[in-house]
Amino acid sequence: MTFDDTMELLDKFNMVENGRIKNAAAFLFAKKISSYPQFLIRMARFRGTRKEVFLDTQRLNGNFFEMLDAGMSFLFKHLFLSGEIRGMLRHEELEIPIVALREALVNALCHRLMDSNSSSVGISVFDDRVEIENTGYLPNELTVDTIKLSHKSYPQNPIIASALYRLSFLESWGTGVNKIMTACKNANLPEPEYSSGMGFVWITFKRPEHPAITVSNSDTNSDTNSDTNSDTNSDTNLDTNLDTNLDTIKLSDRHKEVLSFCMIERSSKDILNHIGVSIQKKNKKTYIGYLVENKLLIRTIPNKPTSPHQKYLNAKCARSETFNLDTSLGTSLGTNLDTIKLSDRHKEVLSFCMIERSSKDILNHIGVSIQKKNKKTYISYLVENKLLVKTIPNKPTSPNQKYLNAKCSKS
Repeated sequence: MTFDDTMELLDKFNMVENGRIKNAAAFLFAKKISSYPQFLIRMARFRGTRKEVFLDTQRLNGNFFEMLDAGMSFLFKHLFLSGEIRGMLRHEELEIPIVALREALVNALCHRLMDSNSSSVGISVFDDRVEIENTGYLPNELTVDTIKLSHKSYPQNPIIASALYRLSFLESWGTGVNKIMTACKNANLPEPEYSSGMGFVWITFKRPEHPAITVSNSDTNSDTNSDTNSDTNSDTNLDTNLDTNLDTIKLSDRHKEVLSFCMIERSSKDILNHIGVSIQKKNKKTYIGYLVENKLLIRTIPNKPTSPHQKYLNAKCARSETFNLDTSLGTSLGTNLDTIKLSDRHKEVLSFCMIERSSKDILNHIGVSIQKKNKKTYISYLVENKLLVKTIPNKPTSPNQKYLNAKCSKS
């Protein structure tokens, strides 16, 4: 596309005035944003229910699409994903509906104030809730209560809102909030709450009961045992699944956070970084070794405890035959892993593709440039060896092609 073509396209979006590109175009499409410090998204996972101890924190300066992708990736990283087989396909859902989180994040990015260099969008994940905030104020026509009712659209940044509507990223009739409420209601979650003050607007999503610690018994009648189930200690539920006497095991909040984090395979470095402690032998022994000794965490390479490729997995997942690269994948897929050389990046791709991912997302995730040679090395290699599958196998070059860990596709 030539420069004139680009200017013509931007003009159609009302992003050019007197031959000069407007800031709205920079917000949506710019690749070099050093002149716009307010194009910032802040993301944090806190321990507990207060903003005191960080378990993970990230910041990204980028355009609208880069911030949206980073924000959704962060939410996928720290919220739980469940899956079930419907017919011939595996359907996976986030503990808070993806459509609701995405709509809230798009709204925060689009309707924020941008006239201050210190403005930004923020995502905060707590044990009991998720908050998405943006600098700005509610329109004069709306309050934190009436925004949930049927209302017209009052965009803070009309040029950006119009472009996102034409790109199918945003509603134009004020129906986005209703979409959020409906998605949460359908997932049996409380209605999210809007708040406003101190120059910020934010939405709060309540998280369901912690799935990594509290395990429901699908064979128990929920009506006749509801009182008993609600009073059951989460540690006792975990005990039932792992044949471990948790009455004699003391689990701190950090131990529980490790178990939550290790729903997929994690290295000791990633685990210790995640719970916010230094990478030292004593911490590895306290927070990882202790769980391994008590059979709550397992090594992915049990016959080589000191292997530099050693990772750890919540034992509950292992017993459910969740992805375990070094022990079960070859058997379940009829693939001889002894003859396949997998680098750490290959293994990271397999971990990342527990849900469907595009080639661009995969290469960005493992930190390599988006080039054909890298796609061939890190994606095609896994496809050829039947460790990764295409979601549109009959159209290999489809622009909508995504990839999925073969173990998940067999689940």
